[in-house]
Amino acid sequence: MRCSRFSLPLAMAVVVSGTAGLACAASSDEELSPNEFAVLSRVLNAKVALDSNDLNAVRQMQKGYVARTGRPLTRQDVNSLMRVATQANAYYSELAKSMLISWDSEQYHTTTQFDALYLQMKAGPSPRKPTALSHDLERIRLAARHAPVETDEGGIQRKLDREGIVGTMTQIKVSMNNLEKVISVLSEPALAAPDSAPRRQSAPAPRPSDGTPLTSAQQTEMHLKVVIKALNFSQHATYLLNTGPHDNIWDYPNLDEIVSLRRNALEAARIVDIDTLNRVYPEFGTRFRDEFMGFLSAFIDGCTRHSVESLRRAQTLNNDWSDWYAAKQKAIEVASNKAIGR
Repeated sequence: MRCSRFSLPLAMAVVVSGTAGLACAASSDEELSPNEFAVLSRVLNAKVALDSNDLNAVRQMQKGYVARTGRPLTRQDVNSLMRVATQANAYYSELAKSMLISWDSEQYHTTTQFDALYLQMKAGPSPRKPTALSHDLERIRLAARHAPVETDEGGIQRKLDREGIVGTMTQIKVSMNNLEKVISVLSEPALAAPDSAPRRQSAPAPRPSDGTPLTSAQQTEMHLKVVIKALNFSQHATYLLNTGPHDNIWDYPNLDEIVSLRRNALEAARIVDIDTLNRVYPEFGTRFRDEFMGFLSAFIDGCTRHSVESLRRAQTLNNDWSDWYAAKQKAIEVASNKAIGR
């Protein structure tokens, strides 16, 4: 794949932000060793799709961690390890999308998802520097003006064109898919343990552009909107599956689109704060994470690896989630409106 020089700053930013939080994500006395960290850093730095050798290296890293600490990584550990990388990938993907839309429309434009992630990158657990955030917005303005060059954060001028923006989006998508594979491997039943570790502190509250903290109701509304977005992505995939159904999932000519929608649903879902949903309605967050997100991960894994076992697990989790959510949907709607002051 040919990428212009413009793709490097964004791709490198994903790597730096994605690996910065890994070493300290586990508990202080059981954090990743330098060798364990090096394995994750290498696979998350990969510029091409990870293969079976890469994923087996992650499995061996996990086994080494278990041998050294006497305990496997819990699902909560895995989420903590990958939260920063997941958020960074999502942020830079939406930044690139905003630049492309601005380039094509010749008007400054940001996606709704970028706006939400911008607030989280500004006030999250691994905040991006204010100067860097301002520079990100300037990139969008330059794209809208079809500026021939941009100056990176180090003061070096680089070519700016539509091809480079699209190339960046492609590279970030590879990074997102690789991250999803790593999370899937670390979450394999033989490796991951139930959520038994103590809960960590919630991330600092996001702040709007004027620096004023969001109210509790505003934060809750933001997370609920992302939940709806994730559910809508998945429902669209279900609609495609039910339109001209096939006996074999791999016979669907639009399977790539279906899997892409489920990936989008999972990417959105990972932004949601589980504790916030649990405060809105009992078990809402826990079931959203374990059943809905678990279903999405298993479905994607089953389709990409042709794993019947994963697809069966996806069906079971989807049934569990659907049954619970259908029974509680009205009560959740009432509780949600109350939580956001409506």
